[in-house]
Amino acid sequence: TVGNHDFVVTVTDVSTGCTSEVGPYTVTINPLPTNVQIQATPIPVCAPELTTFNVVSPQAGYTYLWSNGAQGTMMQTSIAGEYYVTAVTPFGCSGESNILEIFAAPDISLVPDGCHERCAPDEICLPNIPGVVSYQWFLDGNLIPAPEGTIANYVADSTSNYQVLLTDGNGCTALSDALHLT
Repeated sequence: TVGNHDFVVTVTDVSTGCTSEVGPYTVTINPLPTNVQIQATPIPVCAPELTTFNVVSPQAGYTYLWSNGAQGTMMQTSIAGEYYVTAVTPFGCSGESNILEIFAAPDISLVPDGCHERCAPDEICLPNIPGVVSYQWFLDGNLIPAPEGTIANYVADSTSNYQVLLTDGNGCTALSDALHLT
């Protein structure tokens, strides 16, 4: 248990039966860090947006080592993955925090972009993009209303610039580059 503990060591010579006591010795058992918690902003936590992680109620004198190698009570990153902090007391005792995750955004590289020649009407077909739960199409930067603007494969009926905003199940979003139909 945590605290100071005194003990005495008794040494016995097995051949003679003589004993000797040494001590008392005091051993201090220091506490482990408990209830180490981190939080993140913004929510949802999505790559490649810069996310700030903070230690909730940091303890004076503790060292905080992040799972990505950073040190301190605050850390920023935009890289998808799981993150936690290890709190280390001045005595070298350590404890880990909860784990928070930065989710990867939908793979926007699968959406066509650039300049394409059209033949009216054109269906802009998207491949299956894992994790995407909703689509929002834009025409020259303006939202295309539902239901036409919220389907995966949009039927383009004019020469313009088209973009799509993908949203995944974690609430992470990714906006495509413009697809210009001429």
